[in-house]
Amino acid sequence: YFDTRDECKNFWKKCIEYHAFFRCVTIQRLHRSKKKLLAGGSSFRYHGRTQKEITEYARENYTKNRSFTR
Repeated sequence: YFDTRDECKNFWKKCIEYHAFFRCVTIQRLHRSKKKLLAGGSSFRYHGRTQKEITEYARENYTKNRSFTR
């Protein structure tokens, strides 16, 4: 368990980032709606590419190093 609320919240964010990066195929990018008063749950969202997106990008854009002479 954690000593403070902030430590717990930081751990929660890291768990969400880990799950989104390694487990999700893609990330849905939704626009945030207006804040509701007393809205429950976490408003944290992972913003970035997933492991699958990065791997596909690397495969599509891979080029072999060309040999050159000096």
